[in-house]
Amino acid sequence: MKSLFTAALLFFAFNSTASHLVGGNISYKHLNGNNYEITITQYRDCRSEAAGGGNPAALIDDNPLYLSVFDANQVRMQHHIITSNSIVAFDTYADEFCVKAQPYGCYSRIIFTTNISLPPNGIGYYLVTQRCCWVGGFANLNQIAANGMNTMTFISNDILTITKNNSARFKHDLNKVFCIGVDNQTLDCSAVDDDGDSLTYELCHLNSGGGLSQIPNDPNSPKPNPIPPGPYKLITYETGYTFDEPLKQSAVNFSFNNASGQLVFKPTLLGNYHIGICCTEWRNGQVIQTNERNVIIRIEECIDNVEVNAFTDVITPFDCIKQIEASGGNFYNWSILPLNQNTIYFDDSTLSNPTILFKSNSTKTSGNFKAVVKATNLEGFSNTDTLDITITDKSYFIIPNAFSPNGDGINDYLRFMNSGNNFEFIRIFNRWGNKVFESNSPDFKWDGTYKGTKVNPNSYFWVARIRDKQQNRITKKGTVIVVR
Repeated sequence: MKSLFTAALLFFAFNSTASHLVGGNISYKHLNGNNYEITITQYRDCRSEAAGGGNPAALIDDNPLYLSVFDANQVRMQHHIITSNSIVAFDTYADEFCVKAQPYGCYSRIIFTTNISLPPNGIGYYLVTQRCCWVGGFANLNQIAANGMNTMTFISNDILTITKNNSARFKHDLNKVFCIGVDNQTLDCSAVDDDGDSLTYELCHLNSGGGLSQIPNDPNSPKPNPIPPGPYKLITYETGYTFDEPLKQSAVNFSFNNASGQLVFKPTLLGNYHIGICCTEWRNGQVIQTNERNVIIRIEECIDNVEVNAFTDVITPFDCIKQIEASGGNFYNWSILPLNQNTIYFDDSTLSNPTILFKSNSTKTSGNFKAVVKATNLEGFSNTDTLDITITDKSYFIIPNAFSPNGDGINDYLRFMNSGNNFEFIRIFNRWGNKVFESNSPDFKWDGTYKGTKVNPNSYFWVARIRDKQQNRITKKGTVIVVR
C-alpha cells in the first residue's frame, strides 16, 4: 500500500510540472502607511492537452500561490501563501481572422491578491513568485521544461518613504493569437498608471524560475516553497533569438514602439514565442518603478473568416434593371457608395442577389458607383467584397476575354454585357473551326462544355451579331480563353 501511495504522489507531482503557463506579472497599490495591496496575475493555456494546451492537474496546482519578500540583499523577510478566488476562462481571438486549428481556444486568468506591510528598510524589497512550466511548442526558447516563470517586482526605499507609488498596470489580457502570413499583427503591451506618471516601454531580458525537481521544497521544484533568494537565471533563448529580437527568425516587418508599447509584426513561422516586456514609470524626469511582464504569443494557421465573392461588375444604361450576386456567407448586407448618391438602390439589400433599381426622382445621368457586400457566416464572422456599377448613356457590347469554369462559384460562366443593342446570336468555335456553343438568347451563359463534356483549356473564337438603336446589323468578333 505504501508503494502505491508513493506512486500516486509522484504522478501528481509530475503532472504539476506540465507545461501550461503563457504569461504573468505583479502590480501593487499603496493603501496607507506601510500597507500595500499586491496583485499577481498568471495566464494559463486551458485547451485540452490534445490541442496543445495545459495539463488539468497543473492548472489546479497553481492555486495557492507562494510569494516571498526579500530585502535588496536577498534576505528573505516574509513568505505568503495566497489563495485565489478569481479564475476566469475566456476564448482566444485574432484580428478579424478565424484560427483554423482552434477557433475557440481557451485561456485562463488567475489573480492572487493579498495585503502586506513593507516598513522602510533603507534598501527596498523584492517581491518574487515562481512557477513551472511554460506552455510547450516554443520556437524561441531552449530547455523549455526548465524555463519556468519568475514573476518579480522591486519596490525601492524611496517609494516606501517618499513617493508612496502605485505601480503601473498592464491593460490587456493575454488571450490574443496571431495569424501567420498576415501583416500588421499588433500586440498591445501598454499600461495605465493611477498616479499619472509617464510610461515608457522596452523589450527586456527576464528571469526564469521553478524547474523539474520532484524533491519536496527543492528550490528547483515546479512550485518552490519558499521561493529561493536571487540572483536568478535569465531565460535562455534558442540560437538566433534574443530578448530584444524575440521573433528574429519568425517574423518580418517587426517594430516595437517604446512610447506606446505597441509591437507590430508579420509572422512567418508557427509556434509559441516568449517576449519580455518592461514598463518604466517616470515622474519629474526620474525613474520611479519598472514593471515586468512575461508574454507568450501563439502564431497559428489562419484563414479569412468568410471568403465572400461579389460578381460581376455591371455596366448598364439608365432605367435598365440589373441583378448582382455574391456568395460565401449565410447572411448579406449590401450598400452603395457614395452613400449620398441619389440614383440607384437595391430592392432588398439583405439578399445574396439583389436587383439594382433606379430612384424615381433621380437625374438621368451617367455615373460610377460601388456596391459593397458584407457577408456573415453562422459563427458570426464576416468579410466584404466590392463590385463596380457604371451607369452610362452610351451603347456597348462586351464579352470577357477569359473565364474559369471550375465550379468554384467565381467566373464559372461566359456571359456578355450589353446596352443599347438588340442581341441576335453568338457562336463559339475551337481552334479547328468546330462550333462548340451557340445561342440566340440574351441571357445565355456558356459553362465551357460541348455536348456535356468539358472543353480543353485553350483560346476559342467567337462571333456575335447585334442590332443598334437604328436597327443596323453589327457583327462583333473576338477570342476568349478557357482557364481551368
